[in-house]
Amino acid sequence: MNRLKGAGKTKCCPCDQFVNCDCGPIACSVECQWQAGTATLCGYPEYVPSSPPKKYRKRTLSGIMVGNSWNSAGCSSLNCTSNYTFSGICSYDKTTCALTQNGQRVETGTCPGNGTYPQCDIGNPFANDVLVVTPTTRNFSNGGACYQLTGSQWFSRPSSPTAQEALSDEDTEDDAIARLGLGWGGCPTGCITCTSFRPLRTPGVFSFSFRKVQARANLNGMTPGNSYTVTFKLMFRPYGTGIPWAFYGTVTVGFTATLVTGTTSWVDVPAVDGYEILVSGCSAE
Repeated sequence: MNRLKGAGKTKCCPCDQFVNCDCGPIACSVECQWQAGTATLCGYPEYVPSSPPKKYRKRTLSGIMVGNSWNSAGCSSLNCTSNYTFSGICSYDKTTCALTQNGQRVETGTCPGNGTYPQCDIGNPFANDVLVVTPTTRNFSNGGACYQLTGSQWFSRPSSPTAQEALSDEDTEDDAIARLGLGWGGCPTGCITCTSFRPLRTPGVFSFSFRKVQARANLNGMTPGNSYTVTFKLMFRPYGTGIPWAFYGTVTVGFTATLVTGTTSWVDVPAVDGYEILVSGCSAE
C-alpha cells in the first residue's frame, strides 16, 4: 500500500504502480499522440507469397535468352535467330512510389527488330520458360520446345541460355505510413488514445488501416537533480476481437529532473501485425 500524495490525502491507495493515479513516491500519468489512416505498399510483389505478403521496390534484370523463329509447323525450317540480353534495374522511389524504368532488353541476331528496348521484366516470348522461383528471384531457362507463337510463326529456344529477375529493397509498412506525410495529433472524444493497431494482411492484400502511437509520461513529486527510469506497461490482444487484454511487455525512457514536475520525451509504442497494443499506465523510480 502507498499513501496518496497531497495535502489532506491520508488514506491508503491500493492501486497498481502502473495505474494513472497519484500514489507512490512519484505520480506518473500517460499522455499519447497518434497517427491513423490507410497505407499501401508499393513495388513488385514477391514471386512466392509469404504471410503477410511483401513487395520490393527494385527489380534487377540479367542474363541472355535466345529465340529461333521458324517458317513451318514443327520448327523444321529456320527463319532467323534473335539474342535477347537483359540488364538494368527498375525501381520505385521510397518516398513518392514513382517508378524509374532503367531496365532494358537488347535484341541482336538475324531476325528483324534489333535494337534496345525499355523493359522491367523478362516477359514474352519467355513467360512460360520459368525454371526456378524463390520469393525474390525468378530464373528463366530456354526449354527447347517448339510451339506456335502467332499465326504461321513458330518459335523455339535453345536449352542453355538463362535470364533472371531479382527483387530487392523491401517496402515496409513503416515506409508506406511515412509516405502519407501525417502529423501527430490527439484523439477524438471517446476513442482510446493509447492503443496502436495494424491488422494482419492476407495474401494479395497490400493496403492496411493502422494507428501509430507515441507515449510520454507526466511526472510529479521528483527530486531536482535526480535521474529516473520511467516504465510504460503494455498490454495486447488480437486485433478486433475485444477479448481481455494480456501483458505484452514494457518500454522505458530515462529522465533527469530539473523541477519537482516534468514530462519525458515521446517513445514509440510497438505496432504488431494482427494485434492491438495498449499503454495501460506508467511508473517512475
